[in-house]
Amino acid sequence: MEDMDENILFVAGDPANFLVQTLISALKKENYQVTFCTANGSIIRDMQSHPDYVQPDIILVFLEDIESTFSDIFPTLKNLMGDERKKFYLIGQPSEISHAKEYIEEALITGVVERPVTSEKVIGMIRTNSLNYVISPTEKTYALDPKKKTLLIVDDDPVYLGALKSWFIKFYNVIAEGIGTDAISAAKQNHIDLMLLDYEMPLMSGLEVYRSLKLEPKTASIPVIFLTGNDSKDVVKEILIEKPVGYVLKTTPPMVIIQKVMNFLNPPTPTFIKK
Repeated sequence: MEDMDENILFVAGDPANFLVQTLISALKKENYQVTFCTANGSIIRDMQSHPDYVQPDIILVFLEDIESTFSDIFPTLKNLMGDERKKFYLIGQPSEISHAKEYIEEALITGVVERPVTSEKVIGMIRTNSLNYVISPTEKTYALDPKKKTLLIVDDDPVYLGALKSWFIKFYNVIAEGIGTDAISAAKQNHIDLMLLDYEMPLMSGLEVYRSLKLEPKTASIPVIFLTGNDSKDVVKEILIEKPVGYVLKTTPPMVIIQKVMNFLNPPTPTFIKK
């Protein structure tokens, strides 16, 4: 693939920020060489004097919580770019991006990604070298019966996704998506009563989808049942730490999965025995 060995300087305020960690991890999986640097001009300048310093091909600036340093870091980064035309990207809320452009000429900016952001969108932007990278040319619309509850199913295996959809389509509105970004978009556009979410998916994993949903007020309360073909203790522990409403092994008989979903969406009415 093109540009897979490029060096990225990732500038952000907090290296422990979940989105920062997710993006750096995803970029490394794509074989980019990523160096993290705190959003501090003096640290960036000191880094350049280090004997192991490697000139970056790409500069990514994660704008959350660093607006107070804009007047310091952007002139420093501009000097770092020198006369060479490096790729320079901003990630942040529209207001943060607009504020950043007061300190760095728009002509120097290769691309911007407005939050909420996904790993797929950032990697796609870098690959296409585009200022306006868009994953989907149009927003999907779904014909949903307002009298029915809505189930969002997310799985990158089209055969299993189709099977799951066929099990529930008679009882519920079913939205079936094969990639995480489309699932996030569907969740934002529609009221979702329950999500069945594949744990292992390429580029944007089920956990990344889940955590992205939790960051947005509109989607944070969507109940999620994870689907996984891996029953190792480490995987189960990683899932349970996130506190979903449940998880199901893909090897579970269909009727058991169907019953689990139906019990959640339509819990049985308790019966009381008179004494």
